[in-house]
Amino acid sequence: MSSKTIVLRFCFLIASVSGLSFNAFAEDNSRISIPFEVINGLTIIQAEVDGVRGSFLLDTGSNGVFLDGVVEEGNKESIVTLGGTSSISIQKLKELKIGTFYQENLEAQIISLDPIEAHLGIELNGIIGGHLFLPRVLTIDFENALITLSDKLTKAERKKFTNQVAISVVHDVPVASIEIENNTYKFALDTGSSIHFIDTEILQGLQNVKSINSTSSMKCLADTDAKLQKVNIQQFNINKATFANHHYLPKDFVDVNEILDTQLDGILSLSQLSKEVIIIDYTRKKMYF
Repeated sequence: MSSKTIVLRFCFLIASVSGLSFNAFAEDNSRISIPFEVINGLTIIQAEVDGVRGSFLLDTGSNGVFLDGVVEEGNKESIVTLGGTSSISIQKLKELKIGTFYQENLEAQIISLDPIEAHLGIELNGIIGGHLFLPRVLTIDFENALITLSDKLTKAERKKFTNQVAISVVHDVPVASIEIENNTYKFALDTGSSIHFIDTEILQGLQNVKSINSTSSMKCLADTDAKLQKVNIQQFNINKATFANHHYLPKDFVDVNEILDTQLDGILSLSQLSKEVIIIDYTRKKMYF
């Protein structure tokens, strides 16, 4: 595994997948429906890994698969998180099933998920990165608690959405440009975050920001529990769509951007961005909402 693996929890995951090969299969290879529930702002689905079924966090901000477990001392590696360094070990998987969607010959990273389980209040078996669904279309219907995987959107389906936004895909993670106070920034689009994050340096340069009289705990896989001061940003825009009075947590992104091949200025929690439908089209590199 690359020494440049990064994990930002709860907010963002990037995992090296060097040496990973897999085959994807689905019934009819067309549309697959996956029920989900949002628990404390995070998207939880049911999946089966090598015959073991359980609850998994679906994370579009990840290009890796993580399983809850004990890290083997003789097979230990390190990953960098927003809260510090965590230890992992590598395990080969035969099969992963999510409804009628499944993949073979995967590589998973074993790590303790205790900090996330404490936040969710459930037993969490693992984290599944959105990269497994490339190059498909991922539709997240928050109103009906249903995820749909499809090969493509029809022209009629695309026309239903007022907002169609070009995105980039960085390390298999969707990234959108947003505008704050007439400046454009790059934010990751994440189902694995329960709140928005913004780079501390950018936040310091903004004018229309108010501190909120509350803090939030940022639980990380490094088992740190940082208390961060929430802030309210008066307005931001994604293309022609305007969002008002959203809460953010400030965080330093310097270490992350030293490794990434693009500048990342923050993270948008998809569960906070919309209560209706968001579509990420990895093939066309578009977001619809």
